Amino acid sequence: MPPKDEKRRAYERLNAEAPLSSEVDLHPLQQQAADYIREAKAKHASKPQELVFSAVDAIMRNYFRYELRKKRIARLQKPNDT
Repeated sequence: MPPKDEKRRAYERLNAEAPLSSEVDLHPLQQQAADYIREAKAKHASKPQELVFSAVDAIMRNYFRYELRKKRIARLQKPNDT
């Protein structure tokens, strides 16, 4: 288990890089995280390292889909300079 200082610094760094909007409802995010863990357990119930890897992999894939979608929308909404 990481020391408390390390956890606090990681939390502060994450909050500085990607702060949660005050308008964000955390319940859907918590539900999504639980779904990731459930899916990972179903795939790799007996191997804890693979459980973590599966959950992180699913989170990364959804995050990159989200970022790509956000960039695509921004590009479509950008006024044409020509």
